[in-house]
Order: sequence, then structure tokens, then C-alpha cells
Amino acid sequence: MRKFIIMGMVALLALSFGPATHVTAQGKVVRLTLIDENGSGEDGSAQITDLGNGTSKVELIMLNAPDGAEQPAHIHKGTCANLDTNPAFPLETVKNSKSTTIVQASLADLTKEKYAINVHKSAAEISVYISCGNLPSAAVVSGQPMTMDQVLTTLLDNANELLGTIKKQEVDGSQNAYDAYHATFAAHEDEIKAKSADTQAKLEDAMHGVSDALKAGKWDDAEKAAEELVNEVKAAQTTLAGSSLTDAFQKLQTETADIVRETTNKDKDGSQAAYDAFHETFAANEEAIKAKDAPSQAEIEDAMHGVRDALAASDWEEAAGAAKELQTAVKEAADKLGGATTTTGATGGTGMSSTTATDTLAAAGVTMLSQANDLVRETANKDKDGALAAYDAFHTTFAANEDAIKAKNAAAQANIEEAMHGVRDALQASDWTKASAASKELVDTVTEANAMVAGGSGGSSLPTSGDSFVPTSVALAALALGLVAVGAASRRRAAR
Repeated sequence: MRKFIIMGMVALLALSFGPATHVTAQGKVVRLTLIDENGSGEDGSAQITDLGNGTSKVELIMLNAPDGAEQPAHIHKGTCANLDTNPAFPLETVKNSKSTTIVQASLADLTKEKYAINVHKSAAEISVYISCGNLPSAAVVSGQPMTMDQVLTTLLDNANELLGTIKKQEVDGSQNAYDAYHATFAAHEDEIKAKSADTQAKLEDAMHGVSDALKAGKWDDAEKAAEELVNEVKAAQTTLAGSSLTDAFQKLQTETADIVRETTNKDKDGSQAAYDAFHETFAANEEAIKAKDAPSQAEIEDAMHGVRDALAASDWEEAAGAAKELQTAVKEAADKLGGATTTTGATGGTGMSSTTATDTLAAAGVTMLSQANDLVRETANKDKDGALAAYDAFHTTFAANEDAIKAKNAAAQANIEEAMHGVRDALQASDWTKASAASKELVDTVTEANAMVAGGSGGSSLPTSGDSFVPTSVALAALALGLVAVGAASRRRAAR
């Protein structure tokens, strides 16, 4: 009973920081729960806020610290189950159960590799860890839909962390690691099942094997089950790699069209945002592309760096030329590796993209989601030409696939069309507040429609609320278990 009370208090403290947000780069916030280790009974909460200019604010709140305790804290490379003992970033010592530190690293820096926050018993007993929590990955922090490669990479990280905590026989840590794995799997289970029902069933069975062993308190059985889970995730990576690469190229082609348009319009913020989106997708799939064809990977990387260098020099003529070279490199790689499902290009002065009918609804969904997110960016920037071009690109893709979507799920088609028209009407009225809200609604609607179409759920209705946060009661439970809110679609699925 005492543990549940403590965890509930941790959740309330975490919520006192305010709701999780994923907005501009300078306003991103992530939260995580610190779980007691070595029988300390000291749980806690951490909040990291990106301050811009390459710095972040790290705030810690601890529970059940001994009176007058002064406890060193650090950010370490690695995970709680496998930490690099050398601190990467020192944090202010926890005094009176609190600590606030300005760290010379952006949130992007702190999430692009594996990092964890840990608290020590005291300066005199620095080798004794009393609480620890893992920072989420960049894919999770972005709030954007993850590629299948990113999903499976996250699941593998979760599974390895689960195995590590079980080997240490940390009761709370193991349960927290299991919950983190379960949350990721539940959020993407339908996507995995749509690609391979057999793979989804094997992952679920292995996950339940770990759960059963933990509930029975059988550490040897739990370790064997966790090892089996790790192996099943690795097998899933091999099984699903091909279809994931097709989706990745679909997204990369859409994103290169975005870069062409933004550099043609000489929009600095838009160009950088489009480049960053492409870079993130490419980084997540780079190894898979390289394994299939190293020259293709090298050509895309070289072209991508050409865009980066031109943007850094503010040379718009060079940037536009480099963007078109990147677009060509991606298309050629897609054709070569069997991932070509669209034809994207710049037309007119706005760099508008055109898209042919896709080979699969899954690929169409990836494109529409990327284009809807592009609309969010353009309407937030109040860029009329950019917003209209982004809308036209979305409309073209939707029109090319509308009948196929409707045949699979009429409600999904109707909801997307309604949300799309909401954006159109707001743009025609030059109402940027409504346009921004309608664009976010479109992102949510496409995300939900993708899940429904992938699952083949017939004609059931779709919620289209623009609310992207979990209800308070669900957030309390999630935070108490050390979960970080991730993306609108994931949050809604967790709530259900």
C-alpha cells in the first residue's frame, strides 16, 4: 500500500510541472519518473525543458529522502540497467528533495543518444545509486508518428532495459521497464499486426511470458522470458524491414519535396524545419538503406549535406539546387531498392508537390501524415504560399487514394475529407488561428484513420477531437509508472 501512495504522490508532483508539451524547439518539455534502486524507497520525478541556444533546464523532485540529506545527481550515458559510470552532465545536488540545473546541452542532444538521470545516496557513498530514470528517445520526444524501424528500435531498447533490470532483480525497476515496453507495443500493435499478424502474436506472447514470471516473483523465469522477448524483437526487425523501408522512402520523397518548396520560397525557418524532418527520417532508416545498397545511402547523405551547407551559408540559389539534387538522389534510391511509390517534384514558384496513386494504403497514410504535419508548420508560420502549397499537396495525395480509403473504411475517408475542408475554409478566410487548429485536427484525423484502415475495422466511427492530451486520471497512472506522454495518437490509444 505504501508503494502505491508514494507513486501516486510522484505522479502528482510530476503533474505540478504542467501538461506535457511538444511545441517549438525552444519550448519542448519531457518528463520522466525516477524509480528507487537498491531498496532505497526514494522515488522521484524529473522535468527537462529545452531553453534554446543549446541549453536545457533539469528539475528534480525526490520523495522519502532522509532529513537533511544532500544527494549528488548526474546525467549519465547509457540506461539505468547499463550506465556509463562517468557522468556526462553533472546536476545540482538534491537538497531538501529538490534540484534545478541549467545543462549545456539541448533537449535534442539529450535524446539523440541513450541517457539516464540517476541520484546517489550521498557524496560519501557515491557508488550507491538510490534512484534512476531513462530519458526518452528523440523519436518519442518529437511527438511525430514513428516509422516501423523507429518503433522496433524503441521496443528493442525497452526489451534490453527490461532484461537488465530483471538481472539486477530490481522489483520496481523491472515493473517500470515492463510498463514502458508494454506502452510502446500497445501504441503500435495494430501497425505491427497489419504488416505481420504472426510477428505481433509472437511479440505479445513473449511479453506476457515476462509479465507472468514477474507476477510470480520468479527471477530466473523472468530473465529467460526477457531474453526470449529481446530475440523476438530482433526477429521482428528482420521480418518487417522490407515493408518499413518502403514506407521510409515514401516519407523521404515527400520531405524532399518540402525542402525544394521551402528553399525555392527562400523561407529560412521553413527550410530548416523541412531539412530537420528529412534528416530525422533518414537517420532512422540509414542503416537499413546502407545494408541494402551502400552507394545509395552515401549519395543521399552527400546530397543532404549539400543542402545543410547551403542553408548554413544562406545561399538560396545553392540551397534550391542542392534540394533538387537530394530529391533526385532519393527517387533514384527508391527506384533501385523497390521503395518508389510516389513521384514528387516542384512546380511553379511554390515548389508544389504532386503525388501519383500509391501502391499501398499504408504508404499513402505515411505521405498524408507528413503533408498534414507540413500544413501545421506552414499555418503556424502564417506563410500563405507555403500553406496553400502544403494543402494542395495533401489534397492531391488524398484524392489519388480516396476511393481506396473509402472502400476500406468509409468513416475514415469521411473524417479526413471533413478535416481537410476545415483547413481549406480557414485558409480561404485567412484565419490563421483556425487554420492552425484545423491543421492539427487533420494530423489527428489522419493518424486515427491510418490505424483504422490498417486494422480493417469496418465502418466504425472515428473520433476527430483535436485534444492531444490524456485525461488527468490516465496521466496520473501513466506518470506513476514512469511513462512519458508521446504523440497524440499514442496518447489516445493508451487512454482507450
